[in-house]
Amino acid sequence: MRVAYIADGRDDVLDDLAARISPRILETPERLDTAAAQLDEYFEGTRASFDLPLDFRLATGFRREVITHLPDIAYGHTASYAEVAAAAGSPRAVRAVGTACAKNPLP
Repeated sequence: MRVAYIADGRDDVLDDLAARISPRILETPERLDTAAAQLDEYFEGTRASFDLPLDFRLATGFRREVITHLPDIAYGHTASYAEVAAAAGSPRAVRAVGTACAKNPLP
């Protein structure tokens, strides 16, 4: 799933997203209602974890390995890039973890 806040008149961004994932995203925005509700609860302080299906199609290779391990970091805790690299199976790929986190398509 990719969440984006797009200003009016930015149809180019929507067209790109539709081409990369599916035009159905544009036709069924209600699919994000559950995600929006859970985000609201999180920011209100009433939710510490999410129960949403994740679509990893925008991440491949090592970046995908990294972002699949990010939800394992407990609410309110942090993990170093070295710890995440080890969890993703490449303990020496510390800088690559930073890049993967920076380019993470999932919120």
